[in-house]
Amino acid sequence: MSALVEMGLQQLGYETFICSVHNFQRTLRWWKPHVVITQTAGSAHQAREILPGALVVFLDAEGYQPEYNSWATFWEKNQPYYDALDLILAWGPILGDEVRRLMPTSDVSKLHVVSSPKFDLLEHMRKSAPPISARNSIGIITRYPSINNHEGVPAIRGLHVKSNLDSTINSCLAYHAQHTIISRILRETDFSISIRPHPLEDISSYHKYVIPSFGKEYSDRLSIDDSLDISEWIIKQRALVSPTSTAYVEAYLLNVPFINVDRITDMYEYNAVFAIVCRQWLESAYVPNTIDEAIELVRDAPNLSIRRPVMDQQISDYCGLPCGRPSTLQVLEAIHRLVVQHGTKLHREAGLPLALLGFIDDLLYRRLMLRDRRHKNFHYNRNYHKLPRHISATFQELQLEIRAIQAVAPSTATSAAS
Repeated sequence: MSALVEMGLQQLGYETFICSVHNFQRTLRWWKPHVVITQTAGSAHQAREILPGALVVFLDAEGYQPEYNSWATFWEKNQPYYDALDLILAWGPILGDEVRRLMPTSDVSKLHVVSSPKFDLLEHMRKSAPPISARNSIGIITRYPSINNHEGVPAIRGLHVKSNLDSTINSCLAYHAQHTIISRILRETDFSISIRPHPLEDISSYHKYVIPSFGKEYSDRLSIDDSLDISEWIIKQRALVSPTSTAYVEAYLLNVPFINVDRITDMYEYNAVFAIVCRQWLESAYVPNTIDEAIELVRDAPNLSIRRPVMDQQISDYCGLPCGRPSTLQVLEAIHRLVVQHGTKLHREAGLPLALLGFIDDLLYRRLMLRDRRHKNFHYNRNYHKLPRHISATFQELQLEIRAIQAVAPSTATSAAS
């Protein structure tokens, strides 16, 4: 999503730099951008403290948050974090509804519903995808950071806390169930298996331990996916076998059958009461009671019905779809107008040239990778992470309309950290 927005900003004349957790504050201090586009409430407040004169834009990265943990609930308890934002770009109307209800005296004029640029990329993929029947790969989504942490933290560190103990036990049982499902798919069908680890997992563990555990005779039918965009992976799958996950939204929009294993792993009741969106996912997906049923669903994937009215309504409320106009254009237009409105007031501090900033960042990242190869599991760098292959084609479809946005006012030499 950030890369697609970055390409658009560059066409509008902006200098840009995509940050990650490890270099966000350093980039702001060294480069001193005029605009900071952030995706977490905490980093928005950090940006305001480091660069008081910069414009701070919140571009929602997920869209799905249970109300007890939603952005509106956080802002209600931490008003300065809301006040630090100059512009809020939300996926769907649900966030605006929550802000108006929980923060009735707050300024909501800075909140705009623009859906998400990720859905522009997803729509391009969907239009060019092969039919389900022509695909031979079964996608397995895992979620085991408590027993396979991306930084190598052992499970024992948090087992003295009861909730961590429960989570670890559930992860062990769920992993064993998914391993059994994979084994049976390999033995009883001709399908290949592609495993997609959770972003907080250590990918190397799957290559080192998981693939060998199925035996050498199946190694050519097993792969681990570590691509940046999950949609690019989903569109290649015949079906997904997964616990409850936001990936169901992408699968639904891409017309890929979603087989939820929560009943098999005894997590159904927990996720059904966790949040209303989770309950709707469970009610809309295929949720087999046994591994035998799961295998049959995998075999019958091309014939499984996908569309559900409750999901169409949910996607309208939470994702702002259909939005009529590509989300990327709405995001770019909103950011560009904000800069135009505040152009004469933007701070003019001198920072490092962008080329030098990138060179230094690459050197520091390389040093971190030499210390720990797991660093790239969670921290982005342009040299270590390949952008989705569909992103250029998606951007080309939008270029003509992006040029029209540029007519609002010039933005040459303005910098933005995303």
